[in-house]
Amino acid sequence: MSKDINKNLKIILLSSYFISSCLACLVGCNKHEDIALENSGSYNFDSENNLNNNLNKEKYLEIDKIKYELNHENKTAKIIKAEDINGILNLVSEIDYNKNKYKIIEIGDAAFKDCINLTEISIPSSVLFIDVASFANCINLTKVNISKTSDMRSIGASAFLGCKNLTTINLPNSLNLIDGEAFSGCSKLSDIIIPENVKAIGMKTFFNCQKLNNIKIPGGVRLIGEGAFSGCSSLEKLNLEEGIVSIGQYAFSGCLALKNINIPNSVLSLNNYAFFGCVALESIKLGEGLKFISNYLFSGCLNLNNITIPKNILSINDFAFENCFNLKEVMIENGLNNICERAFSGCKSLTTINIPGSVLKIEESAFSDCLALENVTIPKDRKLYKKDKSLYNLYDEGFKNGPAYDLYLK
Repeated sequence: MSKDINKNLKIILLSSYFISSCLACLVGCNKHEDIALENSGSYNFDSENNLNNNLNKEKYLEIDKIKYELNHENKTAKIIKAEDINGILNLVSEIDYNKNKYKIIEIGDAAFKDCINLTEISIPSSVLFIDVASFANCINLTKVNISKTSDMRSIGASAFLGCKNLTTINLPNSLNLIDGEAFSGCSKLSDIIIPENVKAIGMKTFFNCQKLNNIKIPGGVRLIGEGAFSGCSSLEKLNLEEGIVSIGQYAFSGCLALKNINIPNSVLSLNNYAFFGCVALESIKLGEGLKFISNYLFSGCLNLNNITIPKNILSINDFAFENCFNLKEVMIENGLNNICERAFSGCKSLTTINIPGSVLKIEESAFSDCLALENVTIPKDRKLYKKDKSLYNLYDEGFKNGPAYDLYLK
């Protein structure tokens, strides 16, 4: 091929068989734009006449038993698999490849899963994401050191699931999401600080963290997911700050050592079973944002002695205080409309309750098995009626084991 023809070359179709011998001839093609290779993809040249062959770039790289996925455009890397890692591991913040530095920004799904001989790991500030099940079932992992200057954004679902010997992890202030089951089953984790920037704690995030004894949830957290702290049997102190909006089902159920709770005014949704079976619970303060006491919310809270229902509560739902055996007194402020089915069923020590004039309906069996209930007061200008509009004689029939049917206050 002549020199003149070569400089005006734009597109050449070649078979892959000749490509290796032809490439050297094309280096001087200043006006070249593209070469299409039959069955072989395409090769590009930049304006400096340098070959930029993406097909020759490795997508994966392995260094010291850790496999990385490379992003050549952004010069970043993700750890995708590690095998046979023993003892203490200090992750590097960048790796070298083809005379370029690649910043490690992500620990991928299941990257260190089942590394049973890993005992401690340090994670550099470059890492932004710990993905799903990244360290799941690392049963001998005891300590996780995340750089204090980290810009980490999220810890994925099941990230440290089943790390039963994990005792220490520091969460960086930059963190905004701790996803579902991230620390589920970390039975020796005794202390953790939730950063101010976290917006959500996912479902079962700290499920069965049996040594966790003190937790502060900052106001930046809007959502505490279903079962988030369920089964934290040593949790004694719980500080819920203003700003939290929703507390999910079973969020703190089975927290056997929890004695006092103060629900912030910002909480609008306190869902079913949230404090179910908190047998040591003695004191409850309900916030002004709530409208309902949900089904089974405080069921089985055996040591609860008394409760005040604030005026913002419209309904005490089914089984809300069922089997609170030591509950003796209930004070209801004017504002409540409904006491639902079996709301106080099995409260064997309950002796005193007032029914304010705002109450419209008391459902069947709301006070079943309340055998000590003797002092029930209603406003002097109101009476209780059955569905058939016949008068219910409170003083003769009482509430000790019922009522046997719905009642209406008029």
